[in-house]
Amino acid sequence: MISCGHIDSATKHSAVEVLPAGKSEFTCPPVCLRSVIAAIAFVTLIGLLVLFQLSLAFGAPWGRFAWGGQHPGVLPLGSRIASGVSILI
Repeated sequence: MISCGHIDSATKHSAVEVLPAGKSEFTCPPVCLRSVIAAIAFVTLIGLLVLFQLSLAFGAPWGRFAWGGQHPGVLPLGSRIASGVSILI
């Protein structure tokens, strides 16, 4: 049986085991499942933000959606550089 990284304190063994060939059983408590769903949603959102900022840095005409909407088309060079740097942050 594979669980979501639960450690059984009575036996001091990890509940994550290698299953014999042909067996595929996966159990995940509701709390763990919510954590996995939240992590996937977070990574997806951050990935979309990175793609958005990268697109702005390379000249996509979405300036009205970024940096307060001050530049409705392609961002000026300074804002494009800032979009590229914001990916690292």
